Amino acid sequence: MSPMTQLISEIEKSPKGPRVLAIFDFDGTVIAGYSATTFIREQLKRGDLSPAQFIELMRAMANFGLGNLASPA
Repeated sequence: MSPMTQLISEIEKSPKGPRVLAIFDFDGTVIAGYSATTFIREQLKRGDLSPAQFIELMRAMANFGLGNLASPA
């Protein structure tokens, strides 16, 4: 059995119904641009992100972008 056939077989055997979904959009067909920006924008629109959380998130993203894996305490 080829790896692709085996993978499809495993997917078909998985539980049915809404559980967990993981989508990897490597070529930008689902979300154009940096997906984190889209998710953050939606959280802000819904009010799910406080100003303090937004600032901390921006700080963490900047640190990551600069090559620092951990944000400062």
